[in-house]
Amino acid sequence: MPPGVDAHADIAGGGLRLPDPDTLTLFYQPIKSTTGGFECVEALARFRDDTGALAGPASFAPALDTDAHARLLGARVMEAAFAQAEAWHLGGLDIRVCMNVSPRYLNDDSFIADLDAALGRHPDILPGRIEFEITETAPIPSLERAEERLQECIIRGIRVAIDDFGAGSASLSYLQRLSTHTVKIDQKFVARMIDFPKDMAIVAGIITAGRMLGIDIVAEGVETTDQESLLSTMGVSHLQGFLYAKPMPSIEVEKRIRDCQRTESRPMKPASINLVDTIVAGHVHRTNLFIKTFNDRGFLPDHLLDVTEVDNCHLGRWLKSDGARHFSCQPVFDDIQVLHEALHRLAREAKLCMVGGRTGKARALIRVFEETNVALVSRIESLPAGTRQ
Repeated sequence: MPPGVDAHADIAGGGLRLPDPDTLTLFYQPIKSTTGGFECVEALARFRDDTGALAGPASFAPALDTDAHARLLGARVMEAAFAQAEAWHLGGLDIRVCMNVSPRYLNDDSFIADLDAALGRHPDILPGRIEFEITETAPIPSLERAEERLQECIIRGIRVAIDDFGAGSASLSYLQRLSTHTVKIDQKFVARMIDFPKDMAIVAGIITAGRMLGIDIVAEGVETTDQESLLSTMGVSHLQGFLYAKPMPSIEVEKRIRDCQRTESRPMKPASINLVDTIVAGHVHRTNLFIKTFNDRGFLPDHLLDVTEVDNCHLGRWLKSDGARHFSCQPVFDDIQVLHEALHRLAREAKLCMVGGRTGKARALIRVFEETNVALVSRIESLPAGTRQ
């Protein structure tokens, strides 16, 4: 417990006392992949009251509005979740554990130190097996500081998710500014999308944006097979809700996941919303702009020299996520990846030659770049029409 914090103090003088942190227990709700099986679970905090009954978030949510209590609860949840993730890994079950981090705790000066200490106590946690969720509806005291802290998390191998996406007033700003691996669609849109076209349009828009950005999209609150079928067809990557499981103790979650692994888990209906044409169109515009800028002797951005740009450009993000999910079984997909990597290599070499004054060599490289790009686009357009999602 952080020094100077009274675990039983009255919260903001409102008469609501913080639950005893020693009574904390975590329940877990499995999250299903549309490619089959459970890949992750969401950790949900529960406390036992004086009668032994479990108390949910309503009993301690007000504490998250105070800095000291937000840290106290956040650090306890982090420790418990890390310990469970490590125990599952050592037991042969590599499942990702997602947990909510309150904005106040994220902005706390002690947050990174607490994270490093927790990672130090649990060295066997695999990178990418922990995901911090930031709730979009909760106000962030400083978005700039939150960006910095989340980037520090990513450097340490922690994934980042935006929870309740679409329910707040800054959805698109968050998606644009925060480095994100996952977006979770607010369950109110999922609940109404079959009956209300506006909700369906919003869900479709979020899914499409996620697929183009190369991030996972989780639909929350899935309760019916009709919702499951529609969401799968729209291209959502993960599903969470009572249709699959309610929150449960760790031992029950482990049994549920292992049972699922032992039985055949078939992929759901493939997505039908076409992204290939949009991805190709964006890629062609981008490469044409690069060629024109080069020929006009304009400024070529320094990020072209970054070897990681191959994974972060528009096409690269799609290839490593949604593209791989739908097309990796196609023989031509390997050619597409090779040509895409060659395109970035040629762009880097051309810029270096131009900077070094070797104009003739640079122009020769650009001609090869154009030929390679034509071949790349041709390969993408040759993907079977029946699977071109």
